[in-house]
Amino acid sequence: MAGGLTETVSNLYLMVEFEWGLLCDYGAGSAPNDPCVETAAYRVGFIRANTDATLDIGGESKTYKAVPEMDFEMVDALKGGTADEPFRVILPLHIYPANVMVGNPFPTTRVSVWQCRMGDAGVPGTWGGANYSRRLLAQGQVGRTTARYNRRPDIVAVECYRNKAQMQSVTLGITSSQRCYWRFGDNNCQFPIQQATVSTVSCTSIQNQKLYVTIPQNAVIGSALQVISGYQAFQYGYAEAEGLKIFIREHRVKSGANYIVATSGVAVGQQLELLLTFQPPSHPNYTWLTKPITLVGGCTKNKSACIGKWNNAEHFGGFGVLVPTYNPVWEVGGGMPA
Repeated sequence: MAGGLTETVSNLYLMVEFEWGLLCDYGAGSAPNDPCVETAAYRVGFIRANTDATLDIGGESKTYKAVPEMDFEMVDALKGGTADEPFRVILPLHIYPANVMVGNPFPTTRVSVWQCRMGDAGVPGTWGGANYSRRLLAQGQVGRTTARYNRRPDIVAVECYRNKAQMQSVTLGITSSQRCYWRFGDNNCQFPIQQATVSTVSCTSIQNQKLYVTIPQNAVIGSALQVISGYQAFQYGYAEAEGLKIFIREHRVKSGANYIVATSGVAVGQQLELLLTFQPPSHPNYTWLTKPITLVGGCTKNKSACIGKWNNAEHFGGFGVLVPTYNPVWEVGGGMPA
């Protein structure tokens, strides 16, 4: 097999992957049940060995470039407490991907560090097929790169931060943002959630993450859903049956033989296609096909949706949007208005 590698000193190898341009795309093909799969536009892999290695990982052939001088450092490891410390990957400068190093801020780049075991302990092994096992040592995102690390002109140190480590420097509070922080329908939002709800919806088909439903004659349709114009009523909302809630990514309505993006109010008789975050139950022992489903509308948390979709500007949770009109009498010093 290509990438054959035989080692006689050790059967443990350090492997590092850099992935950026991450995308979780839905429906790349034409079939209605195309799955949602995360992909990386760019990927490079390195192995601390003398020869390149090619492995079959999850049915995909991945090549790791041999870098004998590569190293891995845990910063302040095992010091106790609940801190999640960053870690470093040290590489020759000439092989480090420029797309990750150049520019500030860095593109979102995932770094995975693996310990890979080849064959039995003490026995030389050859890369190929599934003749290996590996354990994840650390995973995070590129936070900082330092060229000429430890005064070596040919070395770069890549400092990576895990999610918890990134949060340690965040000041608690609400960041000033034009995005609303409230949950749709909570005590801060104060929108009557019943006005954005449809009950007793009939499920007609389940195709992977797509849920097909019909609004029956006996459905109770919230008043706000009936007058929506220009927005998807259920996008970022959820479908619920017997306490199980599944997030809705996209809302389409049947028009002729096709389903199109829904941009008008909900009405009896409509046939809807809802793209969910994961597949609803469809096992013979338990399926949503036989259950009455409740659909609850959602909000994109921006000003246009709050005002145009739900007419709830008074309780918008973003900053810098609803600013009082300038009053020259009050602000220039003419005195308080009578």
